[in-house]
Amino acid sequence: PAPVLDHERLEALPKALRLRLYKHILAGLGPGQARLMSLLSLDCSWQAGGEKTTHRFPGGKTAIVDKKTIFWSRG
Repeated sequence: PAPVLDHERLEALPKALRLRLYKHILAGLGPGQARLMSLLSLDCSWQAGGEKTTHRFPGGKTAIVDKKTIFWSRG
């Protein structure tokens, strides 16, 4: 199953730990290194809590951010 992070879990973490968590999840989805700016952009989308956004990462990985979750997938 694809990883899903809910808002409450992320809200409890400081920004540095959220960024490490994003990087860890992406690494678990397969090859392709995410750049810091991409991770920061993802975190900004999550913090904004606005409309649904899709972030693409190397290796065909994506993170879809909505008001309640971040849904991760590959392919």
